[in-house]
Formats: sequence, C-alpha cells, structure tokens
Amino acid sequence: MKTQRNAFTLVELLVVIAIIGVLVGLLLPAVQAAREAARRSQCVNHLKQFGVALQTFHSAHEHFPRGGVNGWSLQPSSFTNPQQNWTDDHGSWVVRILPQIEQQAIYDSMPNLFDPSVFDPIGQWINVDRNGEPPPPIPIGRCPSDGFSTGEPFFNYTGCTGPIAVAPFCGAMGSVFDLDLSAMGIDVPWVDAGFCAAAGPGGDLDACPETGMMSRVGYRKISMKHVTDGSTSTLFVGETLVQSSAHSLDIPRSTLKYWAGNDMGTAHGGTIPPINWPVDPDVENCAQPPGAQFWRRNFHVTMGFESNHPGGANFALVDGAVRFISEQIAFETFQLLGTKDDGQTLSETF
Repeated sequence: MKTQRNAFTLVELLVVIAIIGVLVGLLLPAVQAAREAARRSQCVNHLKQFGVALQTFHSAHEHFPRGGVNGWSLQPSSFTNPQQNWTDDHGSWVVRILPQIEQQAIYDSMPNLFDPSVFDPIGQWINVDRNGEPPPPIPIGRCPSDGFSTGEPFFNYTGCTGPIAVAPFCGAMGSVFDLDLSAMGIDVPWVDAGFCAAAGPGGDLDACPETGMMSRVGYRKISMKHVTDGSTSTLFVGETLVQSSAHSLDIPRSTLKYWAGNDMGTAHGGTIPPINWPVDPDVENCAQPPGAQFWRRNFHVTMGFESNHPGGANFALVDGAVRFISEQIAFETFQLLGTKDDGQTLSETF
C-alpha cells in the first residue's frame, strides 16, 4: 500500500503568507494608534498637573508665577546695565511651582529666587551648588511623544505669551507672518517675548503690554483679576518640541539650565506662528535650504507651539482644563485664546 502525504502546495503557502501580511498590515497601525493614544493621555495628565500647580501657587501668593525672572524684571526701574541684568537669572515659572508638583527637595536645594540682592541664583545653583551638573529631570516635564534625547532634562511645555512680535532673526528672508492685528482689536507689542527696553530706566511699563499669561522675563505679577476674558477661554501652557527651537534645545544645553533658567523655552509660546509650524532640525543657518523660515534659530517662527500628536497639540487653560487644539484652528480664534484681556468674544468653538 502506498502512503499518502498531506502537505501545502506552493500556491496555498503563498496565500497563507499573503493573508498574514495583510493582517499584520492592519494590526500595526492599530497598535501604533493605541500607543499614541496612551502617550497623548499621559501628556494631558502632565498638563493637568501643571494647571493645578499654577492655581495652587496663585492661591498661596495671590498671583501666578511669572514666566521667567531676571534682574531687569525684578527691578525694571533700575535697568542700567542690560547685559548684567539679563544674566541675573532668577529662574522660570517651573522652578517656582516645584513644591506644587512634589519636587520640594529640588526647590529647597536652590538659593533664594525671590531676593533681588542674590545675583544669578540659577547660575549659582548649577555652577556652584551642583558643580556644573545640569538640573535633575522633572518627571512630568517631557511629553512621551517627543523621544528626542530623553537622557537630558529637557522640557516640553511652554507658557503662553499670546500674540507678541518677535523680529525675524534672518531679516527679510526669515519673515513669514503679518504682525499687524489691529483689525482684530489686538495691539501686538514689540517686546521680544517679554523684554522691553521702553520700560527702563525710568520708562513706562504701560508701553510694554503683556498680552498672554506669561513672558520670558515678565515684570508684572499677573493674577486672576487680569484674566478678564475668562479662565475657560485663555491659554496658559502648551506643548513644544525640543528640536523646534534653539530656546528649547541649544540654549538649555549650552548653559546647562534646561527647565530652570528664565530663557530656556519654558515661556516662549506665541500664538502668531501656527501650531506645528514645520521647523526643520537639519537647517543650520539662514541661507541653508529649505530656508530661514524653517530654522530653529529664527525665533519669529519658532516661538510657538508644537507637538508630535497628529493634527494639533495639548493646552492647559487658566482654569486648569486641558484641551487638544487643532493645527487648523482659525488664526483669529487662536489669537483671542492667547490674549487674556482682549475683551472680545470667540467667534467659534475650539
């Protein structure tokens, strides 16, 4: 008797392989989407914690922390030495809320940030107290969707400065956006994200308005009474990508101040650049293609909000709620959200 062997034919084997390939092709996007949903949820949780911490700080001090503080912002009337005042670093808003985000030990290791007589307490903390070591990472300081150099204590969240004018670093070739919002009833200040020479010495602080909730060297203590547009419709903190701005990448790395210093990208979120403006990390100068309009040192385009979440970015509002805002949001709506006291009604939901 002949024995009969059961086996796959070549055609059957190829059909099975094709079916497996189709199933894997269907499964991988679903797995990736599930992972991104988890990362986005974790990012939302980080922003919620920052929102609560900022409100808790306000309850204790009757004002919100300034986006960043240096010698000029502590004493603008005595602004006699620009370079000295600029390097007198009293820290970012992040250092001020360390006790509210369960980082009291880090806060206690710092010099007195509120004492104007202490020169450059952040520099002293890094270079003397920590012997040139960078600050420790903040557990909720990185969005898990941004995997850039996770071994360094970079920071993925930036305070909203609202619509402010930042001159193109590369001159005309780096200019992109129209900075005249007078038709919208918004006066865009030329304050370089907070710095305003008109305020000192003996200058008029009213000549230097702060349109948003923060600025990188804020000289006003903003409280809830200043948020006349309402806490539910005013942006406070949003996402940024480390590689998208020299203020988030190069300056923190070169100074070793990362999230602690006043000019490290933690209060540099303007609303004039669209969400997720495509900064090219490979561009190294003004003239290198694809152009200065995509260079991370052209702060005219990089002082904005970015994320790796598809279609937009997460934001914490003043009331502590967190919203995902589409990168397709109407320009006017985005400006009104970024301004705390424009007195206008939003024309659409967001």
